[in-house]
Amino acid sequence: MVLTALNLFTTSPADWMDGAGWSAVEAFETAFEMLGGMLATIFWVIGFIQESVDPKGELRLEVIMRMLIKIVITDALVCGAYSVVTDLFGCVTYIIGESEVSSAKDILPEFPEKLTTAITELGFGGQIVVLVFSLVFVLAMWAAGAAILYTAFIRFFKILIGIPYGAIANATIAGSREMSHSAINYWKFMFTEIMSAVTMIIALKIYSEVVGSGTIAIFEVTDTGMVYVLLFMLQNVFLVFTCSSCIKGAGDLTRRFLA
Repeated sequence: MVLTALNLFTTSPADWMDGAGWSAVEAFETAFEMLGGMLATIFWVIGFIQESVDPKGELRLEVIMRMLIKIVITDALVCGAYSVVTDLFGCVTYIIGESEVSSAKDILPEFPEKLTTAITELGFGGQIVVLVFSLVFVLAMWAAGAAILYTAFIRFFKILIGIPYGAIANATIAGSREMSHSAINYWKFMFTEIMSAVTMIIALKIYSEVVGSGTIAIFEVTDTGMVYVLLFMLQNVFLVFTCSSCIKGAGDLTRRFLA
């Protein structure tokens, strides 16, 4: 499940599920772009009246030029919101590609050799006890993995649902400064949701490195036998749910980091 989530983090919405989700969103593209175009015209006229005429009733040339530039930019963004979102996904791909977590092997935890040695050295009775506790451990790992995969799917649905609204949000750029806040808030949301994949991968990498170290932090342990094995599993349950919680709140975390 974690592998599936990892693939989702690095997949473009146009490629997800062989483009099925993207095709569904594209069905609304023309309608939203037409509405965005009409709203852009209305907002531009309102903004033009508000900003280009000074209290003396005179037209200001510099403001007129700025408003003309605004309508050109607005038109490009209203019609090109889909392309911009796809390009933003390239930021995630680039960061992951340039880091040391470009594949699942780099991010999935490897259990320390000390753990496998301790389990091997246990007697038959000890290994039975470890087996019973490991069932709880595996169930916890599955639950956390399911939560991570669920979060990855939710992220994709949020982005796909939000893409058509870009045409309407971008239309506000044509208006006054107060109106353009809608476009700013829209792109802040989309960028943080897209970049939240990087936050999720960082959380998974931290979890992987901590587990791979084999260190027990919840208690001071000198024993390398049964006590070490059971405490390692207990600590790993806490760690995996901590990681899952961070991934669940990755969108809010990223938004706070970039606020």
